[in-house]
Amino acid sequence: MKKPVLFIILFSCSFFLYAQETANTEFALPKGSGFITPTFNLKQSSATNTQVLGVQIDERYNLDYSVNFNWGYFLKKDFSIGLQLTYNNTREDITYYPNSVYTVSNYYNNMIYLTPNIRNYFGAGRFKAFAQTNLGFAYGQGLRRTYTDENDSKTDYKKMEVTIAVQPGIAVFVADFMTVELSINLIGFTSTLEKSTLNNTYESTKKTNTVDFDINVLSMQIGLGFYFNSKKYAKPKPKN
Repeated sequence: MKKPVLFIILFSCSFFLYAQETANTEFALPKGSGFITPTFNLKQSSATNTQVLGVQIDERYNLDYSVNFNWGYFLKKDFSIGLQLTYNNTREDITYYPNSVYTVSNYYNNMIYLTPNIRNYFGAGRFKAFAQTNLGFAYGQGLRRTYTDENDSKTDYKKMEVTIAVQPGIAVFVADFMTVELSINLIGFTSTLEKSTLNNTYESTKKTNTVDFDINVLSMQIGLGFYFNSKKYAKPKPKN
């Protein structure tokens, strides 16, 4: 419950600051301008001596990070089309005792996302809200190795995804050409096709469709935006 409230508070504070801003400042994003926004997202967790569904877990370590670059070009004022490139890496290491058998599991996965998008901006001052609509395509490979006292196994994965998502955010102009940006995936549909091969012999295929309406603050992206051909449009409004 706290995560959605936090995000709503951030939006509310930004709009409040925008309303309090001096009336003689305007930051326009006209046709022909553009931007590039690099962002980074990191999730890391670890646990020791825990139980999940009655299974004893001695150690568990999770690492999930992504690096993202979003390019955009303004077809008209405050409306851009763009392309987003993302690299995601996931790792999970577990030492546990399923059925009282000592087991070590290591999982690695790498994904590349290519996401065409459109973005609409709202507001005229330093604080601008935006709504970005994404159509994403992804491909990745993974590997899980499991070691036990009696047997070792290896599973190779290949995964393909198609995603449609709405990504709202806030851009704060700290200079005529630079912003601090915060965004989060709000609503999305993902279709996934995963093929796996066990010990280079047994093959299987899994298809899943997911609709997500959850606000997950851990998936929040924070980065710097660099805008081109916008400085000369950041000019004072006439005073009354």
